[in-house]
Amino acid sequence: MKLFTKLALVSAIAISGNVMAMESLDDAALSAATGQDGISLTIKTDEITIDKLLIHDNDGLAGGGFGVAAADATAGAIVVNDVSVKVATNAASQNAALNGALAKVNIDTNGGTGAGVNGNAVLNINAQTNGIDVTVGGIAVAKSNATASMVGARRGAGAETEIISGLNLTIGASDLNIQLGAQPQGAMIVASGTINDGIKINSLNLKDTVGGGTIAIGGLHVTTANNANLVLNTKIGVTTDGLSIKSTGANDIYVGSIALGSAASIGSIEIQGLNMVNSEILVSGH
Repeated sequence: MKLFTKLALVSAIAISGNVMAMESLDDAALSAATGQDGISLTIKTDEITIDKLLIHDNDGLAGGGFGVAAADATAGAIVVNDVSVKVATNAASQNAALNGALAKVNIDTNGGTGAGVNGNAVLNINAQTNGIDVTVGGIAVAKSNATASMVGARRGAGAETEIISGLNLTIGASDLNIQLGAQPQGAMIVASGTINDGIKINSLNLKDTVGGGTIAIGGLHVTTANNANLVLNTKIGVTTDGLSIKSTGANDIYVGSIALGSAASIGSIEIQGLNMVNSEILVSGH
């Protein structure tokens, strides 16, 4: 009986110790989780590719005009071929905090406690991107296929007439914030912060299908005025009139070379302090 009592006492002490250890571990885990609520998405990829991106204008040039007869107004498409998106190789465009990832997205909700818009709930999405290299094989126009002939989600288009070829651009690392709901930041999307080394269009060729020549643009670089980087101050929202894009601040633009037709380059073009005061880009259907 004494032996049984001793065993029970030892077992109770052991169990009590394990429970205390488990409680300590759980408290530590909960403590470590503080400040980590919400959802974080880290996007890692060697490359994202798209074979074709089509934007269908289902009524074509409605009513005709500009050399198109009204009877010839049929559905047409803008066709973007062979798109590639991957982390930029240019070291100046990198975001070291992302450790080679393409992007990191943090998603949080906030209940709000203040007055006015700050007292309402909001969904906040913050996206940090690494420097990105984008290449497009070509951009063309074509006649849209009929929706009745769609195979699953694929509609497609007919013979393509290429209007832009050899598009290659680099976008530096950036910070983008999206708010849905109360929007205390003042707009649905606020692009603020800095794009390291700005935006570069390394090559762009505009094709004249009638004349047979091209306008070749190389080395286009956009930064904030007198700054090595592009400082963002852009607000994007959806009004009853369409998609509204507002941006403030002055920019510098440098084009390394412009060649017209098959002739040699006409030289370089530089624009200093381009400031579109109180300007807005509104995107809507017609």
